[in-house]
Amino acid sequence: MIELLAPILFAAGLGGIPLLTGTTDKLTVQALEAVTQIAPHAAGERKIHTPSLTFLLRVDFSCADAAAATLSFGISDTHYRHVPQDGNAAFLAVIDVAAEQIAPITTGNFCVVGSAEDRETLLLHGVANAQVGLRCTSGERTTMRITSTALPLRLICAASVDQELTPVSD
Repeated sequence: MIELLAPILFAAGLGGIPLLTGTTDKLTVQALEAVTQIAPHAAGERKIHTPSLTFLLRVDFSCADAAAATLSFGISDTHYRHVPQDGNAAFLAVIDVAAEQIAPITTGNFCVVGSAEDRETLLLHGVANAQVGLRCTSGERTTMRITSTALPLRLICAASVDQELTPVSD
């Protein structure tokens, strides 16, 4: 997980300016698995396009000596902003991302028509990334904490779901 502390002055090389004193703002993000079903594909196909995906992000946050003004979320070209209510220190973001915004993925021999591979699911780490920002304000002072996390995706092979149980004969 990459974590940056802003304002932009710090990134511009003005790190000698005291930006925060005492305690600091906190921002942690936990990405829950997105799940989607894919149809079996031909052995020669190298890339799979996913349907639209729904990602869930659990965000825990606190502002040191300030109020949480906004939480900002970005996944691909999808952006979302939330204004926390007083006293809230956690939030569950549900973010729908259009299929066109997810890059095609390579799955190897998973879910290939006629394959002897018996896996019914495949977990991919980092199929996309989420950027989350926390803006804290106190009077004239504004700080921002930014973090990024990889988003896991569990693929389910539709062939394994559609298979019927064959009766056992004596």
